[in-house]
This record gives sequence, structure tokens and C-alpha cells, in this order.
Amino acid sequence: MTKKEAYSRVVIDRKLREAGWDIEDEEQVVFEDHSTAGRADYVLKDSKGMPIALIEAKAPEIDPYNAKKQARDYVDLQYKQIDFIYLANDQKIYFWDLGHGDAVPSDSGFFSQSDLERRRASGRVNNVSPLLQEAIDTDYFKDITDQIKLRDYQLDAWNAIATNYDEKQKRAFLLEMATGTGKTVLAALIISRFLRTNNASRVLFIVDRQSLANQTKGTFEQLLRNISTVGVYWGGKRQNLTGSNVVIATIQSLGLHGKKDFTPGAFDLIIHDEAHRSIYTPEARAAVDHFVGATKIGLTATPRDFLKNIDIEQLSNDDPRALERRIQRDTYRYFGCENGVPTFRYTIQDGSKAGYLIEPVYRKANTSLTYQALSDQGITKLDDVELEEGTSLKIRDLERKVFFPKRNRAMMQEFLDYADYAPNGEVGKTLIFAVSQNHALALTKILNELTPEYNGRFAEVITSRVHGAHEIAKDFANLNNKLPRVAVTVDMLATGFDAPEILNLVMARAIYDPTTYQQMKGRGTRLCPEVKKERFVIHDFAGVIDYFAEKHDWDVPLNAPANKVYGTAVESVEETMPMIRGSAIGEPIQEYVRASDIPTSNMQDFIATRDVVQYGLGEGDVVDRNMYQDEWTKAVHNYVKENREKVEQVIDDPEQLDELMVDINRELLDRPKYYFNEETLQQSHRVIAGVRDFFLAALGKTKLPTRDEQLAEFKQGLVNKFADSEGGASQRRTQMVKYLADHLMGDHKLVLAIRLEGNLSFLAKPEFAQAYTTRDWLAEFKDKDELLELISDIAVNPLLKV
Repeated sequence: MTKKEAYSRVVIDRKLREAGWDIEDEEQVVFEDHSTAGRADYVLKDSKGMPIALIEAKAPEIDPYNAKKQARDYVDLQYKQIDFIYLANDQKIYFWDLGHGDAVPSDSGFFSQSDLERRRASGRVNNVSPLLQEAIDTDYFKDITDQIKLRDYQLDAWNAIATNYDEKQKRAFLLEMATGTGKTVLAALIISRFLRTNNASRVLFIVDRQSLANQTKGTFEQLLRNISTVGVYWGGKRQNLTGSNVVIATIQSLGLHGKKDFTPGAFDLIIHDEAHRSIYTPEARAAVDHFVGATKIGLTATPRDFLKNIDIEQLSNDDPRALERRIQRDTYRYFGCENGVPTFRYTIQDGSKAGYLIEPVYRKANTSLTYQALSDQGITKLDDVELEEGTSLKIRDLERKVFFPKRNRAMMQEFLDYADYAPNGEVGKTLIFAVSQNHALALTKILNELTPEYNGRFAEVITSRVHGAHEIAKDFANLNNKLPRVAVTVDMLATGFDAPEILNLVMARAIYDPTTYQQMKGRGTRLCPEVKKERFVIHDFAGVIDYFAEKHDWDVPLNAPANKVYGTAVESVEETMPMIRGSAIGEPIQEYVRASDIPTSNMQDFIATRDVVQYGLGEGDVVDRNMYQDEWTKAVHNYVKENREKVEQVIDDPEQLDELMVDINRELLDRPKYYFNEETLQQSHRVIAGVRDFFLAALGKTKLPTRDEQLAEFKQGLVNKFADSEGGASQRRTQMVKYLADHLMGDHKLVLAIRLEGNLSFLAKPEFAQAYTTRDWLAEFKDKDELLELISDIAVNPLLKV
């Protein structure tokens, strides 16, 4: 043994002690065990004194992975009863379960004796049953309750896991399921089946906040009571986990205390709720990577694809560290979905079509100040607050850099005037997302002033600064509680909060992240027959809908956030620091900004524009459309992967490509579950093109025209037809044709109304009269029918339909 290897052994000895091994007891650990095969550095024994694992130690400069054959020879020639091998030096440890795949990193330490015994028992064929051995139906939980029946998609999700586990030996899975589709009940089914078949005996369920831990504990205690007790780990205390086969823990608690309280082999099955959060930051990732060799399952409504639109090879050459950070954060890859396709997916649109979820009506309303802040220039001048020279206020600055009480009051009055009401005649339960905690407080005060009949109980602030916020949230979600009618929050209730009674969601803040937006939208999608819920309304006061429709760059690669937090990218100051002493357990500390430090503008404000947008059943909004585009791209690439030779032979030959399109029509179009076809692809991409164009664009062989390009081409066609300069048309007539096209192309309802009325009364509307008088229009278009024909041409343009 060299001096360098001796140094490695000092570290190995320490880590064995940390895992509970008594290295001085030969009934547990034997050093330098010589045999005909050579010298085994360490032999670890089970509780009966029989060998169960060996450790091959190497010097610091040698990667211990290279010692695999040496260690395996020891097992084959001398220790045939051994099931596990460790390969280690002072920095690296690999754990090799000889019955399950290759050696995997276990740098955080060794399994305890009981961990190894439990894992060995679960690996014996006579102890374990296949997950698919028993068919599961909707009445799986009937012995416990007749109130919970599994839905068809939950069974499909379970069968996807079981099939891949039994037949393909996969041990990592990602379930992408919309909010409100019963992920916790599905998790209970998964845990139950793994425990009953002995494919696991210890389970860890990871959540990202205390309220979710308590909520999940209630569900699990009900559905798993016949097979396991359920404990919640808050960090530093394990007394309440005695006898618990199922442990629920917040990612914050694991990050702070998990490594010292649990060995790397403490769990056989780990389920990550809101999986994109539990691997997102270095701290969170380190907390979950401490555990080794467990089957891991991710549950999420919003996975993070940090490899989207990335040239991996190029980034590897240019900035390998940046590539490593992206790979670490990529939800798909972490859960074994290398191609960006989850093990199972069930979207909001799937749920709405099946009658399990409700899609929203979108109501947009902007105050005058909001309208200015959303413009490219922003608000450049205020009457009563001096702005720095050369600066302006954009929408994200409102209520952060300057308070606007009159704007807040206008928004809240507009909400009350147009809110959806419950059957009892009161404003339906409502969730408002504010900019900050100070903003939440201001909105709550205004709402209570506007509803004096409720004696200050109409609206409540629910943020982590409020004492007893979790209890207030429970009261709000309780169907039996009439008050409060409105909960005003920042981020605290954006995920994991179930209140099916919600009929209104209010966006009083800008949102730039589609993941955050989808999570917030999910708060309203649940069914609620008690209030005869048929829809819910998203009241957008911050340009959120238009931002995702017009400004968000869906092709740009996702950026890693600068903030180091447990959870997702931060849109506000609500959640910006990990838990410290004195905060609510498992909840982030919230930054406190004194209201007195922010100037207030008392400029008058009023609602300047309002609009209602209703998407068709299952159509979804722009965020959903971009997800649909991603699914098409993945489907095309999977098709090419399976038919590479055929595609490569014809891809650059237009005539032969036509033959390939016949096969593509058969294999990719109008098939469950996305039912791709020319119409749906045009709807999702919002351009007019054929399936062939969409196919080639997905492969990067051609570029689709943009909507703006097609609109510009159409507008030029109108000019050529109705304002032909060679035919003597004036320059003003050309400008009027363009003006009319610009204003009508974005308002199909107005176009329809004009065609139904069959007259020119619309010219008196302010948006037309402010540019040209009715006399101007009639002077240029002396023939009324010609002007109506122009409108008719706009109306039949297929771009209006997408």
C-alpha cells in the first residue's frame, strides 16, 4: 500500500464511520483480506457476519472506476456471495450493484449496513414481484375509500412506468401532468405498488414547501394506511420518522440537514413533486444527488428543457461549464428522457377535452399608465415624481420603483365590475398575483374599501410575511367558508395550492416565464360542481397574454437564472433566499422592502382598453401553442430516427420527397395523442403552410415564413388590387388601404360585424375617424361596394383563422 493510497483510506475510514460502520469490529469490517484472488482492501459484512460488499481503494491520482475488473475478479473467485462493490479514493466513490447495471457515482458516502441488507433483500427474485403482475383498475383504493377512483390517464401513467421498469429495466421516469390531474393520488398508487411488490421498502417524497408536505401527508396517510406509516422530515429531527416506510421532506430541509441525517442508500424509491424545482439549483441538486441507487420518478406540470435550441457540441467546445450547468438543470435528462419526451404526458388540453379540467376565458384590460408602460418608450414623465433623465418606467417597474395607487384602484374596480360570480351571487373565489408584498397589501386594502359590506373580510393577503399564512390559505380553499372571497399573493400560492372554487385569476404583475405562467393558470383549471363551475376568467392587467403572443422569443435558449434559490426562476421578490432560523419551516425568507423607500405617484388613471379572448375547447393560448410546436418537432425527429436511411435517400429530392410525405401522412398525422394535421400545425405556428413545409422546418431544412412576413405580403396584395399607382391611385389611398388592413387584421370580430351590417358605419369609430374622416374615406373610395370588397378580402384571408 502506497502513502497516497493510505491517504485515501483515511478518508474512506471516516466516511464508513459516518455511515454507521464500526471499522474496528471485524464482525462488520475486515481490512486487507487476502485470498487466492489477491487482496481485498475492505470487506463489509452484514448483521450475521457474512460478506455483503467490498471496497477497492485507490490512490488520489487514480480514478477508482478503472478498478472495476480487479474488484470483480475478487468477487468471482473468492466472494461469490457479495452483491455490491465500492470503488473509492479520497474524492470519488462508485457504487456497483452487481445485479443492476454499471457502477454509479456515490461521492457523498457509503450505504449503511441496514441499507445494503435491505437492498440485497429487495434484489432477490423470490422476494420481488413484477410491477405488471397485477392489473390495476379504477377501483384500486376501494378497500380504503369509495371516494377516490383512478382515472384512465392515471392508469396509463402507471402502466407506462411499470412497463418500462419491468421490461426495459429503466429506473428513472418523468410524468408531465397538468395541474389538477391528481399527481398526489397517482404518487400514492406508485408507492403502494412498489411497496407491495417489494421493489422498494423505503420511499422519499420530495416537495418544495411546508404546505405541500402537510397536504401530501394527509393524502398519503389515507391511501397508504394499510401498508405503511407516513412521516414528515423537517430537518435535524428524525424521531417522528420511526417506523415510517414513506418519508415526506422539503427540498430545503434535505439541503440543510439531509446529508448528515440520511445515508446515500436510505431510500429505494424517490419521487420528486414539481420535479423541475428539486434539481434546479446547485444546492437542491446536491441534496437529491446525495441519494444513490434509488428508482427516481419526477412529477411536474412544467418540465424545464434547458437543452432546447442548444448546439450541444458547439457549447461543449465554447463553454463546457455552461453546458454542464444546462445538463444539470435539464429535467428531461435527469429523469432518463434523453430525447426530451417524458415517460407520460397529460396536458391541460387533454384534460379539458376529457372533461377533467376547465380552460379559461382571457380578459385583457389596461389602464392608461399600463398602456404607456407596455409601449416601447415606457412612461417617460410623471407629474409628481421625477424620473432620472433618460430613463423610463416599463411594466415590470410599476409598484417596484414607483407606487401608483390610482392605477391599483382602477384595476381592482375593473375586476369587481367584470368578475365571474358564484351561484350565491357573490364574487367567485379569486386569486390575485401581485408584484410584491407591499403591492399585495395595497391591493387588499383597496378591495376591502370597495366592498364595505364585508367589514374588511372580503380580501386577505396570503404571503409568507403574514403570520398564519398557511392557515389563512386553508380557510380560503375550504368550500364551506364564505370568506375571504379574494386571496392576494405574490408567488406563495402559485404552485401546490388547491382551491377548486376559484373562478377568477388576476394578473396584476408582469410575467415573463412561461413555466410560471402555466403554474399560475393551473390554479383555476380544477372542476368544482359545488359552484357549477363551467369556466374561469384570467383578468390580465399587465400585458401578460400579449407578451407571450407577440414578444416572447420562443426560439431563444433558456437562460440559467442568476438567483440561487430553492425553486424556479424568481419573478418577484417573494422567494429569494433559502430557509434560515426564524422563518416558516420549509418556506423561503422574503425580502422586505419598506414602502416608505419607494416614491408614490398620485396621477389619475383609468381603464383605457379592454378585450375578451375565448379560445376553443382544447386549443389553449400561446404558451400551449408553443408546447404543441415542440411536440411536432420531437415527433418528426423520432420519425427520422426510426427511418433514417429512407429519409436520407429522399430528403433533398423534391420528387421522391412527395412519396415520403405519403408515409409521413400515415405515420404522423391524425394519430393519438396530438392529432397533428395541416390545420392544427397552422394554428400552433400561426402561419399558412403545408405539412411538407412544417416537416422540413422541424428538421432545419427550410425556414417557415413568419406571420409578419405573410401579413406584409397579403397587405401588399391589397395595395396592388385597391391602390394600384399605375392605375392612378393616390398615395393617400395606398396609406388608407394599409391603415384599414392593419386595424382589421387583428380584429376578426369587427370584420365579421361589418360584413353582417353591410354598411360603412364603422368609419365613425374612433380608431378610424382619428386618422381619416368619413368624408376622406368616401372621397377616395367613391364606390361603397369597392370598400366593402376590400373588407371582404380581409375577412376571407386564412391568416385571420390562425
